[in-house]
Amino acid sequence: MIAFSAVILPVNAQTAEKDSSTRTYYFLAPDHYFKEEADAPNDKVGVYWWSPTEAAGWPGTAMTPAPEVGENVFKIENVPSEASTVIFNNFFDDDSKKGACYQTVMINTEGYSKGECPYSDTLVTKDFNGWIYVLDGNEMSNEFTTAATCNGAWFTLDDYKNHDDYYGVYNFDKVKSIKGDVDDDKSITSLDSLLILRKSVMLEEFTDKQTKLADVDGDNSITSSDALEVLRSSIGLDSYDIGSKVYWN
Repeated sequence: MIAFSAVILPVNAQTAEKDSSTRTYYFLAPDHYFKEEADAPNDKVGVYWWSPTEAAGWPGTAMTPAPEVGENVFKIENVPSEASTVIFNNFFDDDSKKGACYQTVMINTEGYSKGECPYSDTLVTKDFNGWIYVLDGNEMSNEFTTAATCNGAWFTLDDYKNHDDYYGVYNFDKVKSIKGDVDDDKSITSLDSLLILRKSVMLEEFTDKQTKLADVDGDNSITSSDALEVLRSSIGLDSYDIGSKVYWN
């Protein structure tokens, strides 16, 4: 399971499995799911799943708004319990329009074993029936689609309603930066490469945000290798996920 960095929130040590042949899931859709981009105005949220007995077609089933839970929260009922994976998305099926398509990673619905939950070491649950999925805001690469893809985590509705600091999700669209863009001019240029190179030899001071954006190879240090990769990207040579969005709260 993919690791998360998140705030520690109070939760019950155990959540009992709900005896049901179907499950209900909630999803907090970020504001950018509803933006008009690439000729694809959208006001819907969908969920895609598959199971041994049910064929599925992208983008799946439209979800229902759940204002009783919160703003931009959507609900889906009657998901077969045998469906072990779901993908939430903005219910747009033209994958050629990268700027318009948004989705989550493939999400496990089979529960947390002890130590798996990103915000509690003790939480155990056998399924996520009645839980809400919240994005962490960081875009990830996805070899199967050109859609902008984000990860996240499951929370109980009680925990969700009692806290407003999940990954800074309420500021999800407030500040966006681009990996490798250390001068934050919304483009990857040779100047970014030069600044990173200067930082690698201690001739430049970086903020925490710049440090995160500069470490393009993900080795937790700023080196000439990062500078070289950014320079390659500035002249159109693919390198890591340089140019992907990073959400900074």
